[in-house]
Amino acid sequence: MEIADNSVLKVLERTLNVASRRASLVATNVANVDTPGYKAKTFDFDAALAACGEDRMGGMEPVRTDPMHISSNGRSRSTSVAINEATDSSPGRYDGNTVNVESEMADLLEAELMFSASSRLALKKIEMLKSAIS
Repeated sequence: MEIADNSVLKVLERTLNVASRRASLVATNVANVDTPGYKAKTFDFDAALAACGEDRMGGMEPVRTDPMHISSNGRSRSTSVAINEATDSSPGRYDGNTVNVESEMADLLEAELMFSASSRLALKKIEMLKSAIS
């Protein structure tokens, strides 16, 4: 067993990637706040985070013992999610731009908190591994 082959670290790595992608998407939206006709982009952060934890069984797949069981085949285990135009209930601006800076800053804060928490957990996990070795 390799130390780097740790399922907790893999999930934390994926969580860091999702939080980073979300922050990047927010930055793109904020950069285009004055672009006429720009439609804010988003992705389902919760679904992307849920996808990070799908591989908790270490690559093992459940066995279907009955034809009525739901198949686990075909599920995506990557953190790639579809980026869509944001659906905002507030009326758009006169120039057709749909970026709402306040909601973008809230999204950025959520991504930053998730990134910070995940990186701290990864650091603690690495410290535990170092302690076990020495």
